[in-house]
Amino acid sequence: MKLKTLMLSLFLLPSLPLFLTAQGPEGKPPPPPPPHHQPMPEKQFKPGHPLLRILDSDEFSEEERTRLRKLSIDNPPEFAKEMRKLFRIRRQTKAKNMLALRQAYLDAKTPELKNTVRKKIQETIRKDTERHLLFQKKVLDDTERSLRQMEKRLADMKNRYEKQQAEKDTVIEKRTQELLAAEPPQRLVRDAAGDFRKPPRGKR
Repeated sequence: MKLKTLMLSLFLLPSLPLFLTAQGPEGKPPPPPPPHHQPMPEKQFKPGHPLLRILDSDEFSEEERTRLRKLSIDNPPEFAKEMRKLFRIRRQTKAKNMLALRQAYLDAKTPELKNTVRKKIQETIRKDTERHLLFQKKVLDDTERSLRQMEKRLADMKNRYEKQQAEKDTVIEKRTQELLAAEPPQRLVRDAAGDFRKPPRGKR
C-alpha cells in the first residue's frame, strides 16, 4: 500500500511550466522564428518519472520495458492507465501466491516441510522488500541530483542579481545615452516592430 501511495502521489504532481506570451503593435503576434531556429539545449539531468523507474524492476521483461517506455512518450495517459492495470494484476498475483504459501505451511505434516515452506516465504518477502527499497533508492538519487541542480541554479540567480544590482546605476546611464543617441537602439526598434527573435551575435 505504501509503495502504491508513493507512486500515485508522485505521478499526480506534474510540473507546470510558465509561458510568457509576447505581442507586437496593435495586439499582433510576433513573427515566427527563422527556419533554422535552434532548439533550446537539453538540461544536463532530467529525472525519470517515478513510474518509469518502476520499469527498472526485474519484474518486467525487456520487451515490456521497451513497449511501456515507448507508450510513455507516445501516449502518457494511456501509459499511466496501463501501469495502474499492471500494478493491480501483480498485487493480486502476489497476494494469491503468499496465501498459497501460507496454506502450504499450515498443511505441512512434518517439521522439515514446514521449515522448507517457511524459508520460501521468508525469501519471497525478502526479495519483494529489497525490490521496494531499490526503487526508493533510485527515486531518492534522482531527487537529490535534481535538488543539487536546483541549488546551483539558485546560486547562479543570486550571483546574477547581485551583479546587476551593483551595476544598476551604470546600466541606467548607459541606456539613457543609447536612447538619446542619433540612432535609436536596435533592440527597441525590433521590439516595437514585434520582432522578438534573438539577433545574430554582434547585432544588438
